[in-house]
Amino acid sequence: MFWAGLAFDYTIPFRAILAEIAAKLGLTAAADLDLPAYEEGEDFIEGTLHFHGTTLATYYEYSLGYLTLASDDRDALEEVIARIESVVVVG
Repeated sequence: MFWAGLAFDYTIPFRAILAEIAAKLGLTAAADLDLPAYEEGEDFIEGTLHFHGTTLATYYEYSLGYLTLASDDRDALEEVIARIESVVVVG
């Protein structure tokens, strides 16, 4: 789970954040991001990030300001973290 900003801040560019993560993953492995079409006032957005033969569930919630990448494959999650740590600020 990544905190992306304050709750109910609809200016947080979560789609751009996910696209940057997918691009970072795609530097050394195939990565593809699938999200539903943008809707005005959207919230509770579910999608998938296909990475290195693994599908990660993505979820963003404006009402809480967080982004989640989830998988049952711990090794895949650890690989994602290792690859994106240069673009993620840990606070």
